[in-house]
Amino acid sequence: MLLALGPALGWQTGCYAQRAVERSAEQIGSAWDLEAQGPGVLVAGPGLTTLALGELALNSVRPPPEPRRQWFRGYPGPMRPLAEVALLCHAQRATNATAILALETGTLMPARHARWHYPECLELLAGRYRVQVHYYDRHVDDAASGLETATLESSQPSVVDWEAEAGGLYQLEAVLGPLEPALESEASFFRAPPRPGTPGTTAHEIDARSFEARIVRLGSAADLDPQRLEDRERWRAWEEALGD
Repeated sequence: MLLALGPALGWQTGCYAQRAVERSAEQIGSAWDLEAQGPGVLVAGPGLTTLALGELALNSVRPPPEPRRQWFRGYPGPMRPLAEVALLCHAQRATNATAILALETGTLMPARHARWHYPECLELLAGRYRVQVHYYDRHVDDAASGLETATLESSQPSVVDWEAEAGGLYQLEAVLGPLEPALESEASFFRAPPRPGTPGTTAHEIDARSFEARIVRLGSAADLDPQRLEDRERWRAWEEALGD
């Protein structure tokens, strides 16, 4: 196993080192920019150079930090232009896509790159897909019940079909019906029985009969919200830094 990982680790380290050198060169150039720094360059230059070299040594062997806002790309290769992909973004944080079935090929794929990922948007090539969605939401009612935590959780996923067109922007929504108490055996996030009246109580109040996922087209992917457009670019740059 170690022999198999060795060449890959060396290649990745080389990628990190190359990008770390490029970043450090920019930092050092800025530190000694007389026009920008003025006379203070004689004081700031040596210190900033030392800092840049220290970061170079560290960043040459470690991957860059993952962006706080995550993305999902369901196709190989680098991220494509927006006109070539379909974007499905969450209307609420409570929805969680967990699996995608490509109906034309029968290929089943995950809807996130790692189990701890909760991407803001899913990005796929044009095609027909079936998306599996869970619903999970927590809120704290501190005024009425002394920091009692209420949990709304789907006991079963909802499945929705998606006709994804290249350049299209879509929204994943949750349509909630009447609240129903979920059985303890159905709760997947918190299995301990609730203790009424206790601070931090978790109550399961929703099941599959009161949750339906829907996908609505909003328009063109080119009209993506500026914040999400920035998040996508951060994720693209992060993947590029990893050499993906």
